[in-house]
Amino acid sequence: MPEVSFDVAEANRLHNDEGLSLNKIVRMDGMPKSVNTLSRHLRQGGYAVRDRRRAMDALDEQRLRHLYLGLGKSSYEIADMYGVTRSPVSRRLSKLGISRPPGWRLAGENNPIWKGGRTSTAGGYIYLLRRNHPMSGKNGYVLEHRLVMAEKLGRMLGDDEHVHHINGVKDDNRPENLMVVSGSDHKLLHVDVMRELRSLRERVRELEGLVGDERQAAG
Repeated sequence: MPEVSFDVAEANRLHNDEGLSLNKIVRMDGMPKSVNTLSRHLRQGGYAVRDRRRAMDALDEQRLRHLYLGLGKSSYEIADMYGVTRSPVSRRLSKLGISRPPGWRLAGENNPIWKGGRTSTAGGYIYLLRRNHPMSGKNGYVLEHRLVMAEKLGRMLGDDEHVHHINGVKDDNRPENLMVVSGSDHKLLHVDVMRELRSLRERVRELEGLVGDERQAAG
């Protein structure tokens, strides 16, 4: 088997935690340029790969409404997020009767679907609307755990500083559950967690086998 020349654990984090499509990941530096290559190595590493053809079926109505109405994402942008063409997005919007009512562009509390500027990703991360904050993106949102850590440290975080959730729960943004690490150390922490998780899964399978054998012997 040829040697893997990219960070499979990081690709998994982007795909399954951040919710990025394989199409979007292969356009990033350091990643393979083929979706098939990326998909194959993810599966070989024991990671889940979303079925692009069923991506829209897995997208629940509330999430789709939030993307299309709350964040003002176009059908093209939503399609790019889930690695599909625009057609299945348009069909699902039509099937669910989701359309933009008059005034949908109104911002903040004037928007009928305003949720207080708090939203979450498919991977569980929490974003807060902070339009004028130095760490906000172009859409005005900031990851809550980065805000919490910046307040704890009393300074802004650099682009090379990552915030790690100690207990692995992505929406547990208590200060005591967060720690600042470098990008490379963050990758190693996730690799260690996934290695431990695979080991635990193997142990569970072994124990289930032993229980099955004991039941057969007792029967």
